[in-house]
Amino acid sequence: MTLKTYLYAGILCLGTLVSSASTKSLCFPTNATTVHTFPNHTWAENIAVRSNGKILVTTLENGAKLWQVDPFHISDPVIVHQWSNETALTGIAELEPDVFAVVVSDLSLSPLTFGSNEVWRVEMHGDHPHVSLITPIPEAKLLNGIGALDRVRGTVLIADSLLNVLWSLNTRTGSYKKVIHDPVPISGPNSTLNLGINGVHVFGGDIYFDNTSEKVLLKVSKRAAEGYSAPVHVVANLTVASDDFIFDIEGNAYVAGSNKITKVTPSGAQCLYSAADAIQGSTAAAWGRTPLDATTLYVTTNVGKLVAIRV
Repeated sequence: MTLKTYLYAGILCLGTLVSSASTKSLCFPTNATTVHTFPNHTWAENIAVRSNGKILVTTLENGAKLWQVDPFHISDPVIVHQWSNETALTGIAELEPDVFAVVVSDLSLSPLTFGSNEVWRVEMHGDHPHVSLITPIPEAKLLNGIGALDRVRGTVLIADSLLNVLWSLNTRTGSYKKVIHDPVPISGPNSTLNLGINGVHVFGGDIYFDNTSEKVLLKVSKRAAEGYSAPVHVVANLTVASDDFIFDIEGNAYVAGSNKITKVTPSGAQCLYSAADAIQGSTAAAWGRTPLDATTLYVTTNVGKLVAIRV
């Protein structure tokens, strides 16, 4: 079983649960344009935008490649780096200006096994990127989304979608530990194919994470990552199975998944950005970082597209 077959099976198991979940209103009429189409319908899993406006995209198949796309010029994307001994990249997060942490995995095995997850540092300064291993995390099962926890200390949070936990990693020392267990269990028609925590991001004083199989966005105080007891709150029960998400400056979450982007306000109200086939299989989103695209949401999809949505 290939990774794509594995993940598609999980999505199909959720299909009967989400097929009638289209009752939320549309946010606004959505104009979406395709920035780039990757070859062979390569699964584009996650995204980060550099300060110069260029876009980094991780892919789950056809080799563990980190791509760079220039959204302002018609040109072929550049392979920043390809990991020769692994098969997939999942999450990516900026640690400091133009320095990124990337989750690298061997996800071609069936069933997925422990010991196939690593976190790498990618430094984009200068003409040539510098890539180095931060640490393997052999106890993890399926590392997925990643978000900066404390940029001063160099710590990140990483979602483990099969163990349904969050790992904390110090990217400077390589030390890591489990810090948060999702209280929402993984369930559904086939729990071995369902994913728990998927995306994780920090906004204000809280850690936000979503549970794919249970279609819920949750939050907990950042103090929970330091070992303090803190309750987990439901921000929103989503109408679609979610993947990763991103915040705007007002604290609204934009959640990718099930061919849509769901906007969730801090109070939990929801509306949908839908653009027909343009964002089919949406997986993650990130904001443009230049004056030309500051209100543009870039979206990756599992059918190999990078799409721009004017919000």
